[in-house]
Amino acid sequence: MKKNQARAGVWMLLLMVVQLSAFAQHSITGQIENLQQLPIAAASVELWKETQPVQKAIANDSGCFQLSGLAPGLYQLKITAVGYQQKLLDSILIPGTGMSYQIILNTASDQLNLVTVRAKKLLLTHQPDRSVVDLSTVINKTGKSVLQILETTPGVQVHRGSATISLAGRENVRVTINGKQLYMPMNALLDFLAGLPSQQLKKIELLTTPPAEFDASGTGGVINLIMTIDPQDGWNLQLAVSMGMGINKGRHPLGNLQADYRKGPLLLFGSYGFSKLARLEDLIVNRRTEKSNGADELKTFSRRDPFQRNHTYRAGIEYQPRAKRKITLLFSGYNNRWDMKAENFTSQFSTNRPDTFYRMPNKEINYWKHQLWNVSWKEELPNAAALELNIDYLRYDNDNPTSYHINTLDSNQQLLNEQQLFSYKNTAIEMWVADINWTKKWGAQLQLHSGIKGIQSGFSNDMKVLEMENEELVLLPDIAGEYKLKEQIAAAYISSDFDIKGKAKIKAGLRYELTDAVMETDKETQGYNRRYGNLFPSFHLQLKPGKQQRINISYGRRINRPTFNNLAPFLIFTDPKTVISGNSSLQPGIEQLVQLNYQWHGYQFGISYAREKNAIAGFQSSFDTALFKQTVMAANIPRHHQWQFTLNKQLQVHEKWTIQLFAGAYHRKVVLMEENNEVKQKWHVQFSCQQQFRLPGKMSFEISGMYASAALYGRDEQIGYGFVNASLQRSFAKDKLQLSLGVQDIFSGNKYGLKAVDSARKTSASNSYLYSFRMYNLGFSFKIGTKKSKENATRVTASEEEQRRMN
Repeated sequence: MKKNQARAGVWMLLLMVVQLSAFAQHSITGQIENLQQLPIAAASVELWKETQPVQKAIANDSGCFQLSGLAPGLYQLKITAVGYQQKLLDSILIPGTGMSYQIILNTASDQLNLVTVRAKKLLLTHQPDRSVVDLSTVINKTGKSVLQILETTPGVQVHRGSATISLAGRENVRVTINGKQLYMPMNALLDFLAGLPSQQLKKIELLTTPPAEFDASGTGGVINLIMTIDPQDGWNLQLAVSMGMGINKGRHPLGNLQADYRKGPLLLFGSYGFSKLARLEDLIVNRRTEKSNGADELKTFSRRDPFQRNHTYRAGIEYQPRAKRKITLLFSGYNNRWDMKAENFTSQFSTNRPDTFYRMPNKEINYWKHQLWNVSWKEELPNAAALELNIDYLRYDNDNPTSYHINTLDSNQQLLNEQQLFSYKNTAIEMWVADINWTKKWGAQLQLHSGIKGIQSGFSNDMKVLEMENEELVLLPDIAGEYKLKEQIAAAYISSDFDIKGKAKIKAGLRYELTDAVMETDKETQGYNRRYGNLFPSFHLQLKPGKQQRINISYGRRINRPTFNNLAPFLIFTDPKTVISGNSSLQPGIEQLVQLNYQWHGYQFGISYAREKNAIAGFQSSFDTALFKQTVMAANIPRHHQWQFTLNKQLQVHEKWTIQLFAGAYHRKVVLMEENNEVKQKWHVQFSCQQQFRLPGKMSFEISGMYASAALYGRDEQIGYGFVNASLQRSFAKDKLQLSLGVQDIFSGNKYGLKAVDSARKTSASNSYLYSFRMYNLGFSFKIGTKKSKENATRVTASEEEQRRMN
């Protein structure tokens, strides 16, 4: 029955797509050129009827425009462009068929020499389905990475220690860049964003309830990074480098080189980035089990010396043989290697007396390689419709060898035993992703979107643990294994945008996803065969009761599938009694969210409620008190509830002094055991402040900070943390050259830690990971070219969602 229902849902959506595409509408198309027959990009085209504006369009880089969904009648066409004389086409009659025009504009004889515009532009605004952070108001970005900008974005939390990003207090966030691929594990994603210069970043879109066009995966929502685009012909080259030096042997060089060339229908683009981060880090682990005659305790101190080296690359060709067709080939990838040497010191106490000591030096390598090939075809169809096809092939390879040399000592610190362990994990992941997306406009009020998507993926994971015995390596079969996953996902969606004469906007959609996953393993109890289908409705309403007021109401349903890294088991020992592992038995979580936002004269208030079943929480602890062992792995939480209350306010203290404030209060409630209603709940808060100062001599100064209090993280508790950053920037050579000097994490407070309590076993544990320390950065950015501004070519690929599951 469920199988038939799933198929019926898919066919229902596909039938709706076919039926909607059958409607015909009237349209006007045209191309705008100058006297030299060169296209005029970004020209404004306005359609009027009886002294009333009907529609507006902007010409693309080929000078082409299209006005659609028009009823028969008599119209006027007004065309304007900077540097050209305005042109008016009168008495345009549409009897029932579309019309096409070739329009020539004359150069303006009189132009304004200087125009000065002063306005208070809000950093954060709300659209029906997303909040938009406009970074054109941020005056100091040189020397900063995109990740540093994200860390100070209102409502966003970046945890580098646990490799997580939270949005509105909710984890499992997906990140995209103009829809382009970011197909990498979350820790590699953070490293990639840390090496990406922020100069090209134009806007950040925060989608807590993404519409149906987005994949349903990711219960934390979507963060979409919008990069700048320039349609002009010519070439550009931009170089950005910086060097960071800090305490604890901190070194952080990074560089990024981007180039593009556009001539007529052809665009060539490419980029290469390099970054390296090295610094000493400290991990502290404490565990205590209460007993009738005292307590058993374990204390571990780990001094780590890691370094992360990243290479990222990207190249592509975009060919537009005519205004309505665009073909793109894209190749991208990365080569990331993490090496660590650590000295681990562990003291174990039994009934309050020293019992055993461990000295465990270890080495670990985590080496990821990735390649993506993408081909895209986009076609503008008659009657204001468009069709786009994407096909992706993705390949990942991961090698994770680790060695441990465990020395066990008695209470007098005399050597009892010496053990050498070696673990090897090799993972190979392949994906094929294809999608077809169709859009259609009916006038200025209605727009429809629909599409289908197919994903076929699989991985093989070979994990071995060996022990040195008599100078020979012996396999330990109990904790080794081979795992293979085959997964197929089919999806279809339809959504609509409706504008009610500027007073209200409605966006509603429905998405269906069918998942079929098979896990094969040599462990009889760990294989599975799962097949499930889900409907994901979404609804967004924006009301405009006044010029300075906006009311947004939204609802969405989403899914959180286990990441491939969690499904591909691994073992990491922080000490002989504490192990971090994967969990191949994780189930997907389903979340529902309802949200209300109110914007009034620069004040923005928000309230939302989210409820998730089988929520996936990372780094959850379980205890074996008999062996005094702790296992840390991702786990499902039966029920997760969260209330969120937020306030944003932008203060213009002076024309050269701007303050952006954010405050959030969150209440989390987790149901751990539904049968006996075991519940944990806690309030937590988040504050952030960003201050910008414009100084004389093309200088600017910025200081920003964030604090987040302790919060529930699954059944455990995440400790509070915060940071303060400051930077000074100076521009030269008509803003083509920029220098910056900054200090990151001035007080070394950006740390990560968890606390776990098991009342039934009278056991508590805590860890504190000090991974961030004060760092001084010197940045340099220089751009040359024939364009007035830098273009960052962007591609929408078929596999946006799959990158998130790599973590």
